[in-house]
Amino acid sequence: MHKLINPNYHEILNVYTKERPAFLLPFLESKTMQRLSDISQACGTDYCKFYNYKFKQSRLDHSLWVALIIWHFTKDQTQTLAGLFHDVSHSVFSHVGDYLMWDTENQESSEQHTTKLLSEDEVIMRELEKLWIALEDVDDYTKYTIADNPWPKLSADRLEYTLSIAITLSTKSIEEITEMYNDLRVLTNEKGEEEIGFWTKDIAEKFAILSIANDEGCYSCYDSVVAQNFLSEILRYMLVHKIISPMQLYTRTESELIDKINQSNDAKLLDMWNYFTQMSQYKIYRYKPTTDQYFVSSKVKRRFIDPLVWLPNWNKRVSELSEIFVDMRDYHLKRREERIRINYKLA
Repeated sequence: MHKLINPNYHEILNVYTKERPAFLLPFLESKTMQRLSDISQACGTDYCKFYNYKFKQSRLDHSLWVALIIWHFTKDQTQTLAGLFHDVSHSVFSHVGDYLMWDTENQESSEQHTTKLLSEDEVIMRELEKLWIALEDVDDYTKYTIADNPWPKLSADRLEYTLSIAITLSTKSIEEITEMYNDLRVLTNEKGEEEIGFWTKDIAEKFAILSIANDEGCYSCYDSVVAQNFLSEILRYMLVHKIISPMQLYTRTESELIDKINQSNDAKLLDMWNYFTQMSQYKIYRYKPTTDQYFVSSKVKRRFIDPLVWLPNWNKRVSELSEIFVDMRDYHLKRREERIRINYKLA
């Protein structure tokens, strides 16, 4: 398994679990999973100049980490594999595919081809058969509350990207991440379901605040919104001009697509890509600007996590225990809509 692991992430991998379950290895070597090693966890923003990521994390890294977190808490092969497969149908540049589908507020369109891609991978289907696990038990990780659950609860998926992006952006140390992770337990939530939660209120509050800071500094910040929107325009151009087919968004790697752009004789496409790779600034308008230059709305999915905290009588959420978190959450959700303009004309 070690050859498939991004060497920059051994530290955080060892936080999640010291175990290396052997049954995962054949699945990691499948074509479907290996494609994810060339799909950006940062949704393509690592190809422009807005961010200075400490490491480049792939969807394979994230998927494996999610699987290992699930294994750590459940020791269940089926749930662990459902977590491993949860991102197999992400398009090139990941959630940019949601922008392409005008799904910026829910960001769920990236999950539409999971069953198809798994069923067409001979290695995955063969290995599932060896384990006596049915495809329908692993093609939808939302069946398992440890793996995924309705937002803003804590799940293995949300836990992983909250902790790893803090390391990638250097906003938290490995010691701080370890403290948070080691405080986690499987608790019972208000619906009587199993859910990952915290043993200590103060650590839970730190984590919940981190989830807001990550969103403001990465996922829904203006840098990310304008970069992903513009990148979706590049993909749309390639589709309209039949440079790629719709399904190739979900079967090709980012390197293959970038090679296709760079080898293209299409001057407009090359110009758009070159502009994107140098993108580093924009202007903000409170109201719709009068301009022929490219601009987008700042209104996208706003993320935060409201985890459970263990209490002697009944577990409660951080929002029931921390006024600081509630104030930060409400301010985050109520940020006004603005327009982000870059110095580029699409037409």
